[in-house]
Amino acid sequence: VGYKGSKERERERRKKKNKEKKNWCCYCSLNSTREKERTTRQRKKERITTMASEGGRAGGVVSMEQIEQFKENIQPVRGGRSASSLARTANAGSTVLLELEQTKQKFEQQIEKDERESVADPLTTWFKYVGWAQKNYPRNN
Repeated sequence: VGYKGSKERERERRKKKNKEKKNWCCYCSLNSTREKERTTRQRKKERITTMASEGGRAGGVVSMEQIEQFKENIQPVRGGRSASSLARTANAGSTVLLELEQTKQKFEQQIEKDERESVADPLTTWFKYVGWAQKNYPRNN
């Protein structure tokens, strides 16, 4: 038996380690990549089902029929728009309009407060206000 140099020992150690890795997924602690893919698909399906049952981020699955009449008046935004918020404002009743007006007044009061108190970064409130307005007022008004 001959003496093995450090390079040869390192090479053999890497080969052995790679053989062990082929059947082991380090992300999910599963024994095969096929099992990992199946589990990932299941998780994705569960997430979609959960979002639909909980109403998504802003209020459920929206049919395009709710937005269809108003789509010509919707101003496009670079990041896109939430379908549920579009449906909400398109079919806005008096309670929704009242909520929007109250939120608008809160933002304007916060902006006035920031100006009086000389906040370090007064534009933060303005950015939030503009983003909120773009989401909740999809038309040109």
